[in-house]
Amino acid sequence: MQDLKKEVDDASAKVDQCEGLVNKLENEIIEWDALKKLCRRDEELGEIDKLLDDFEKDIAQEAKTMGAHLDKQSAKLDQKPDDKDAAYLIEGINNYLNDIDKLGTDVNYMKEEKDDCFEEFDEDVPTPVKEARNRRLKSMFSPKAGKKAPVVKEWPTASDKPRDMYYMLSVNKKYRQRIHDMLKNLRAINQKRRDLEEKYGPLKRDLNVVKEVQMYKAVKGDAIDELWAYHLNQHQLALPVKRLGVGSYMFGTRKIMAKIINGKLVIRVGGGYMSADEFIEQYGKMEMLKMMENERRQNDPNWEASSAGRRGSMTRKGSMPRMSAANVGSIADMKDMMKAQLDNVSVYEDRKTNTQFDDMSKQPRSPGPRKTNIVLADNSLKTGISGRSGSAGRSTRR
Repeated sequence: MQDLKKEVDDASAKVDQCEGLVNKLENEIIEWDALKKLCRRDEELGEIDKLLDDFEKDIAQEAKTMGAHLDKQSAKLDQKPDDKDAAYLIEGINNYLNDIDKLGTDVNYMKEEKDDCFEEFDEDVPTPVKEARNRRLKSMFSPKAGKKAPVVKEWPTASDKPRDMYYMLSVNKKYRQRIHDMLKNLRAINQKRRDLEEKYGPLKRDLNVVKEVQMYKAVKGDAIDELWAYHLNQHQLALPVKRLGVGSYMFGTRKIMAKIINGKLVIRVGGGYMSADEFIEQYGKMEMLKMMENERRQNDPNWEASSAGRRGSMTRKGSMPRMSAANVGSIADMKDMMKAQLDNVSVYEDRKTNTQFDDMSKQPRSPGPRKTNIVLADNSLKTGISGRSGSAGRSTRR
């Protein structure tokens, strides 16, 4: 009796297992919607075609924009052969155009591959797939309220291919991996495009920042202003300079005073004077970078947080080398040498005042009596006066 009961239990378990397998197989058969799979392959080909068109348009627009910048910078370099900024920008633009051309070649090659695949796929799929394609295109370009419906191209739907499930599954198997490989290559092209945007982002910012240098016009009869115009125009700085009065100017964000001493123009700096050429060399590039940072602060809401992070990573005791036109000749050089040092720029103070404080700090302590505090064993405080020996033995209780 027990053996029979065991056999019945085993048979019931096998029946339950078979029913589970049947249900699982039935679900898999339901998922074998061959028509749906082929429609999905057709939709993927349409997505690839649209993305490739977008890439092609973006590359053409970028090449057109960079070509205009190249013509402009080349004209500037022809007028002034020693213009280091223009030479730097022309080199960057040419490199960018070469990389864009390579990316365009990859896009064109992939378009040819997609066209060949679509032509073969369209010949193999049956009529229902083509009808579903036309319905999908109409839904994508549905007319908006109050506007005329756009004209949508309808693909021919005639086909002599069989419509049975097994044939459509075989067609899906034939093109699935091929289409997925194209999608993979498309993602690689998109990544190359992002890499180019990151690589040449600084170049684009420099092209947008660089402006035509306006010559400073001096006031006739003002000897200081005439000398100032002569020195300023020699340095070709794209920096706003405004005359406030006789010998008074707004140099970028800095107010300065100028005068003539022994026939030479000098600028008041702290407690002394600096020649006009030396002042422009040292402070001109700094003022330009300061104005660029101010503009970035206004345009970028996250600039304060990133700037605080940069200041925190710098050491307070870092020294700042002197900037001059000799070692800061172009935009690239200026940024490399000054970007990490902008936050460490200290205000120019009066040299005499600093010297006085330095002399005071170096003076020896007065040999007179000193006031000392002594903590006794019972935590009481004892205050007294000690002499030069520093001994607290003669202290008196207060």
